[in-house]
Amino acid sequence: MNFFGRIKTLFKNISTLSRASPELKSALGRVLSKVGIHINAQNALKVTAVFACVRLLSENIASLPLFLYRKTETGKEKATDLPLYGVLHDAPNPETDSFQFWQAFVANMLVYGRGYAEIVRNGAGEVVQLWNITTPYVKVQRNESTKALEYVVTSPGKERFVLQKEQVLRVDWFSMDSLNAFHPLELAQDAIGLGIAAEEYASNYFKNGANVGGVIEYPGELDDDAFDRLQKSVRNEYEGLSKSARLLFLEQGSKFQKVSNTPQESQMLDTRKFQVREAARFYNVPPHMIGDLEQATFSNIEQMSLNFVIYTLRPYLVRIERAIIAQLLTKIDRKNLFSKFSVDALLRGDYKSRMEGYALARQNGWMSANDIRNLEDEDSIPVEEGGDAYLANGNLRSLKQLMNASAESAKNGGENK
Repeated sequence: MNFFGRIKTLFKNISTLSRASPELKSALGRVLSKVGIHINAQNALKVTAVFACVRLLSENIASLPLFLYRKTETGKEKATDLPLYGVLHDAPNPETDSFQFWQAFVANMLVYGRGYAEIVRNGAGEVVQLWNITTPYVKVQRNESTKALEYVVTSPGKERFVLQKEQVLRVDWFSMDSLNAFHPLELAQDAIGLGIAAEEYASNYFKNGANVGGVIEYPGELDDDAFDRLQKSVRNEYEGLSKSARLLFLEQGSKFQKVSNTPQESQMLDTRKFQVREAARFYNVPPHMIGDLEQATFSNIEQMSLNFVIYTLRPYLVRIERAIIAQLLTKIDRKNLFSKFSVDALLRGDYKSRMEGYALARQNGWMSANDIRNLEDEDSIPVEEGGDAYLANGNLRSLKQLMNASAESAKNGGENK
């Protein structure tokens, strides 16, 4: 290679090194936004809108009951006799309850793009424990000989170990090829960086004394003694809430000019409001659920909450449900078992709407009194008192009954008896 070729290669290598690879950025756990701020999990969660979205989604999903069902001839029943039922619904491991486990698992998905949990099985191959693994501690690779996926876990203060595919529960946040999940902080780095910059600007604005209340102009030059005397007298006589609205006396041609700083100028309110909506838009969260009530009204807030369950929570719930079926159940178990989150509590309307719906269901015969009381967390009515009885409207008959009645009428010469 000639001299110019070496120079070209050198600058090419320098240019390549200046742009960190995705693997290196992932290892460092931070990315650089266009405003020049390094974005990582710690400072991203300091943006209140981002933290509110992560907390809202993770806590709401963790609060939903997760059941393991067995398919039956008439529908389904809870598979309470299996160890996996208790792992999913009650306590995934001896040190963590279900709420803590799923809140941390989903938070890792929302911040790092993927949630991991180590699977512990008994001698029969049944899942008996799940342990959360912080996502940055995990590196995904393929075994050189078998080409199977492996998960290399390196946590601080502990030895490095390798988990096989069947030992890990993995749920991706969003992916284009089902293997490599997008990193949320990389996708939203500019929006998060702008939010951090606006916050820092507002803080520094006040820290550096930008909130000046007024200026005293003097036509000449004050010596040090006169300046100290004027400054001391103004502070002693006029500073503080208890001394507001006093008359100000100035001497020798001095003039007082009040400085007006609008809240928009001082705190960049419009920019900061917009960044709240940007975070809500990124995580598909209704703004009113993270404290932005500017566009919300009492007439649409209930519908927006319903949309939150259907269009925001449901995709996450389905991701987790499908992952449980595919990764925690055997091929034979998948034919008879499935997992399902219960969202009934979130979908319930106000008291009046619920009672009207129950009344229709009760009158039309597809809900019993105990069915309704169970949904309202009320004690059941004893069976002997009709708690499980289904009522029917006497004016309603099935098509089969109507057909039989028509046939019977024709047989009797057109008369019904």
